[in-house]
Amino acid sequence: MRQFRQFTQHLVEATPGKPFNIQMAEPFPSASSFENLSSGKLQLMWIASAAFVTKEYAFTLLSHPPFVSLDRYLQWRAQPMTVKAVDSLYAKYEMKALPCAVIDGNPDFVLRRVPDADYRLKGAKVGMNGPLREIYAATGITPIALPVSELARSMETGILDGVHTFSPHETIELRLYDYTKAVIYPSAVRGFTVTELMMNLAFWNGLDASDRAAIEGVCRRMVSESIKSSRKLADDAIERYRKAGTVVMTMSELDVQLIRQKWEEVAAKRAAFEPAFEQLYKSLYDK
Repeated sequence: MRQFRQFTQHLVEATPGKPFNIQMAEPFPSASSFENLSSGKLQLMWIASAAFVTKEYAFTLLSHPPFVSLDRYLQWRAQPMTVKAVDSLYAKYEMKALPCAVIDGNPDFVLRRVPDADYRLKGAKVGMNGPLREIYAATGITPIALPVSELARSMETGILDGVHTFSPHETIELRLYDYTKAVIYPSAVRGFTVTELMMNLAFWNGLDASDRAAIEGVCRRMVSESIKSSRKLADDAIERYRKAGTVVMTMSELDVQLIRQKWEEVAAKRAAFEPAFEQLYKSLYDK
């Protein structure tokens, strides 16, 4: 929410007098918001991941790429070949997208009890949304898709053993902090989340060069600002956890190896029948 307010403020400053119609679709977009953007009812949308709606793994690489550094990712997104490929991916939905914020410094899970040598993550019921559930299941967890509004209650009552999160700061905002005994931090698998500014393609094509440059400039500014602010928020939140006696731990090497192996298997299968994913995956991972 804070980043969205910052973005809209920067956009107003960069494009005075332009009444852009923008909506926030975080933390998870709905099919209706996606369709409204595609049809032109909505001009711009601030969105965590189109993968939650489209179910295409190609979008995963644009918002939650596993085993990739943030620096590598941002360099990759700026390459002309990548821009062209991403534009083609979104064009079939009548959309244009720009990376416009980054949440960095994330944990993987908050848990109701501290994992031990026998328990680890095996058998844990973990609230998790998005297409990466398949690779985390390799650790033996049971991924459960739940609305964000139900996560805290499900942790409190024991329906969930843990939640897969975006940042330590978010876990506090969602009241998961109250039921957390252990935090896996920092992430060994997904160290950042990218928020896209998605635009109706006809709207984008109808903008003049100065407005396009202004929007692109705002997004670049937001990426830089959001990286700094999210890292500080994460560090502050983790310090709060430590002071409360919460165990802060890293993911076991065995679990990381299992997830990496599963990710490579999933990627190979997806590349066999999803051309857009194959193109993006090979260029991002230097395959």
